Amino acid sequence: MMTLAQFKASTSGGLKAKRSNLLIQQMDALLALYEGLDSTMRLEDRRDITRKIMDVANRFVDKKRHVPSKKTAGVKALADMARREWTRHCAELDRLAAERKQKAQQPHLYYDQAPQQPHVYNDQAGAPPRPVWQQSARPNMQQRRYNDGLDALLLNRQPRAGFKTQQQQPAAPPAPPHQAADQARANWATAMAKVNALLGPEEYRSVRTKILDPYAWPEFFDPQHRPIHALQGAVTQWQQANSASPFEVWLEKSFVPKHQNDPALAQRVTYLSPEEREEYRVDIVGGVFRWAESGDLVHTGGMTTHFSGRGHAIWVCSVERHFYCASHVVGSFQHSSFLGGLPVMGAGEWAVDQGRLVVISNKTGHYRAGFEEMFRVMLRLSANGVDLSSVKVFWPWPSNEGRKYYPAVEFMRARSPERFREPLDQRGKPLLAVPAPVVPQVA
Repeated sequence: MMTLAQFKASTSGGLKAKRSNLLIQQMDALLALYEGLDSTMRLEDRRDITRKIMDVANRFVDKKRHVPSKKTAGVKALADMARREWTRHCAELDRLAAERKQKAQQPHLYYDQAPQQPHVYNDQAGAPPRPVWQQSARPNMQQRRYNDGLDALLLNRQPRAGFKTQQQQPAAPPAPPHQAADQARANWATAMAKVNALLGPEEYRSVRTKILDPYAWPEFFDPQHRPIHALQGAVTQWQQANSASPFEVWLEKSFVPKHQNDPALAQRVTYLSPEEREEYRVDIVGGVFRWAESGDLVHTGGMTTHFSGRGHAIWVCSVERHFYCASHVVGSFQHSSFLGGLPVMGAGEWAVDQGRLVVISNKTGHYRAGFEEMFRVMLRLSANGVDLSSVKVFWPWPSNEGRKYYPAVEFMRARSPERFREPLDQRGKPLLAVPAPVVPQVA
């Protein structure tokens, strides 16, 4: 099977290439899972995951992409490789099933101790048929004594005088199932359930969403949801150990017991339940931001974020088109907290002054939202009555150290900028920056 690094190299133009397509993200996740659990998978698991990779790749190819591209060629190569792997696994499983069926149809076998030849015992005939070596014309005395002793054991006959029967050894108890294999299968099922949760419910797959960035997956898979900066060392050690266990199993059994005194491991990232996140939901009606529970105007003057500072708040837009907003606390409350790591339509930071949007950005390390996510969110805001002519956009590309701001309307008309590039206008020139907005103050 193609590795994740090979797939990325065959479907992108470098480290800065966009991978915002949901199907590409699903293939990345499945290949990463295949590599991580390759040594613990059963043949049935390999067949299932290769079939899933093949289906996702075919869905990407079948979207009537008339213009050939490097990405499409790489996905086709992955689909062909997954199809060959799936066919080979299916053939091997069919062969094993035929062998099991053939063995089930054979009668029980009794193995002799003297000549080491199997004797087939037939219950209906009432006596064991003679093996070939016993059907000779002149069997010797040793063979006759052995045959009489066998009849005595199987048919409760009295052996001839002078024949010493051996006591029948009790049958050995069946060997217990291989604990390591059972644990590997349990780990596989747990990992698959978590990956499906990471990708979101099935109805999310048909919507253009953004899943959690792979660098933040350890935080999601960790049952305690420790912050990613505290797990970086654990991820490195897990990769170097080439462990067959998923990361969360290895973390609790091998890493955490050795680093109990590390204060960073005592931190926990809050993952809200559906009931708890209602406290942070924002309704936008007529262009005015209000808290869904109380109906009060949203004002971010008393909030803060690690990147933009006081007067700003972090936000996410769920697949159901609900907005959530809160203050940012590094290592405790982050973009992944609102939806528990589930996919989003968009995420970033904004400043809201008494219910009116002042500035918005897509600054999020957990989701790495790009222009497409930002564009769809701004369309949603415009549909809810937000006047974008008075809104400014901050685009956090790496060279934007001077914190340039752009008019929201001009930004939406710009050429689709990549995640790490400066936005350009229709003529291919950089957008004209505008003065920084007035940050909301404490009400």
